[in-house]
Parts: sequence; structure tokens; C-alpha cells
Amino acid sequence: MSNCNAKNQSRFGCLLAAALMVAAGDVVAAREEVLLNASAGAFYDSNRTLVEGDGNEVNGTHQRARVRYQAATESSSIEGAFNALEQQLPGYEYLENDRLGISLAGNGKFERSNLNSSLSVQRDTTLSTEVQAAGVINENKDRLLSTLAGGYGYLVTERDQLNIGVSAEKVDYDDIRSAQLAEYLFYGVDAGYSRSLNETTRLQFSLYESVLDNDESGLISDTVGFIVNLEQQISPVWHWKAGLGRRESRYEWEMLPGSADDFEGTDRSRVSDFELTYDGETARVKLFGAYDLVPSSGGNLVARRSAGATMLQSWSAVQNTLLSMRYWEQRSDLAIKSGEDLDSLQLTLEHNWRLLRKMNLVFRYSRFDRLLLATDARADSDFVEIEIAWIEDPLSM
Repeated sequence: MSNCNAKNQSRFGCLLAAALMVAAGDVVAAREEVLLNASAGAFYDSNRTLVEGDGNEVNGTHQRARVRYQAATESSSIEGAFNALEQQLPGYEYLENDRLGISLAGNGKFERSNLNSSLSVQRDTTLSTEVQAAGVINENKDRLLSTLAGGYGYLVTERDQLNIGVSAEKVDYDDIRSAQLAEYLFYGVDAGYSRSLNETTRLQFSLYESVLDNDESGLISDTVGFIVNLEQQISPVWHWKAGLGRRESRYEWEMLPGSADDFEGTDRSRVSDFELTYDGETARVKLFGAYDLVPSSGGNLVARRSAGATMLQSWSAVQNTLLSMRYWEQRSDLAIKSGEDLDSLQLTLEHNWRLLRKMNLVFRYSRFDRLLLATDARADSDFVEIEIAWIEDPLSM
């Protein structure tokens, strides 16, 4: 089983920091841009704690802001961002979802290779879907989320390329209690080879390994596997890609004192995913599905099967609508944790009117349904929000 000691983590962080500094030094006096998004509005949530029955109905207001700096030359780029969200819920302050985060990313292109890296740190008080989907708690949690990632690609020939990527993610909760959400360290590495079969078709083979260490629960999992991806540009506006592979996860669970014996186990399954996209002048559509995908972050602790779609329609130069739907099944690899198995459905509808230049009126509706299979407990929530927003960076909204 892989281990990640403090020395290796420090070396990994130093390499990524060096890559970011190289990119930063290379974009001095390059094309620079600062983009600002800021908004204020009011919202209604029919069941903020996502409990079965009547739930916890709240009304509140919020302010959010995001500032993004980017600079680029022909060979490199660097990007930094700061984002904040503050909610007000009179009488229900303990249910507010507040967030503060910073991020930094850099990319460098060389004659036959490219190097990229990113770093982000976010402090939040959250009842996000990943917390709600756990089905264990109905409280906000103060969380510190740190992520680090990097990648390197080398062009062997005009058609062949080698890639390697590394990532790490750490989550800490200030007020965690045993048997609730677990603090964890996640890190992984993947290596791949890709070949352009022709001008419109590309084939890629990847090997990967990821390790998840949950401090509070005493669970360590090590996942290894492979996946083969095929991409096809059907037309100038249609594109699809599909992947198929296998994975094996090994688990070690050190039980708490006074509980049952320690547990070791292995789970094997196939992994597959599919994506079909349309990118037209006035509309964009993406359909996607996945079966037993390997965790790509520490928050994905169990096998999941999912399907969904996103659709963006521009009605005119000043109005557009976004619709997003996702259904997923969460199934634990471990029989002793099957109480976390659930089915979930999430839908989001957003409509944007541009009032003056960059001033917009935004309406947002979100629906979340969750069924816990162990207890047959069902809960749902309706979230409605309206805000006035100054938007210079539409892609970050």
C-alpha cells in the first residue's frame, strides 16, 4: 500500500510552487486582466438541514464576490482568484453557509512539453450537497479544504503524447465528532499515453493509483486501476468521449477501542463513463453518465453510478437559461458501511437577464431529493434565489 510521508508532501508542494513561480515570472509585462463578479440577493430554502418530514424552512439574504486576475503570454499563463460568500439568516445563524477562498494556477508551454499546477485553500461553514448526501448529520460544519495538483505532458511525436498528473486534497473540520464526517487526506497519481488516430479521433490509456486516509474513522483505502478512453469529434459542434476500465480497492479499517475487530477487505469492479457534447452558436448541451468511477477526490468515498445533463440556451443577446440535472446512486464497497447507501437527484434552473452593460438580474431554483436505503428515509429541499449581480466573468458564475 502506498504511503505519503511529510517529506514527500513537502517536496511535492515545493515543485508545484516552483512551477507557479516560473509561470508568474514569465508573464511579467504580458497581457493582464482583472475580472470582478459581485452580487447581493435574497433566498428561500424549504429544508436547509435536509431532514425527513417538514424540515427546517428558512429565509435569508446573501452577498457574494469573486475577483480573478489572469495574465498570459504565448508560452505561459498565470491565474489567481479570491472568492467570498456571506449569508444572513436571522434567528438561524447556525445554519448559514459562509465561504472564503483563494486559488492560484499556472501553465507553461515549451517546445515539446507543457507543465501546469494549481493550489487552492477554502474556509467554509457548509451544508453543501456532499455533506447532505452523507445522510449522517444535519448540522453545519466548519471546514478547511486544501487542494494541490500538477501535470506534465510530453509530445513524443506529432500524434503521440505522454502525460503524468499528481493531486492531493486535505479536509479538516473544527467541530468534528466521531462517526460523523471524517477528516481525510487524499492523494493520487496517474500516468497515460494518448495517440491521435486521425484528425478527429484520439485514443488514451491511463494507469492510476489513489490513497485515502480518514483520520477520524480509521479507514485507509488504496485504489489502483486502468481506463481506456476514446474521443471523437463528430462534427464542428458535436463531440463524444467514452472510457472503460477496471479498478481494485483495498481497505484497512482500524476500529475504535471497544468496538469490533479491525477489518481488511478488497473490492473489484469495472469503471466506465460517457459524455456527449454539443456546442452551437446559441445553445450548449452535455449528456454524461458513469458507473463505479474511481474517486477523483477525497470526498468521493464510495462507488457511485451517475447520469445527468446540462443545457445552456441563449434566447437573445441579453437573456440565457441554464438547466442542470444529475442523478446518482451511492453504494459502499464495505458491507459494514452500507448504512450510507443512498439515491439522490439534483436539479438546478437558472435564468439571467442583462439589464445594463454588466449588470444582471439572476433567478435560480434548485431541487434536491435524497433517499437513505438503510432506513427508507426520504428528504427533499427546494431552494429559490434572486439576486442583482455585476458580472465581468460569466464562466465563474
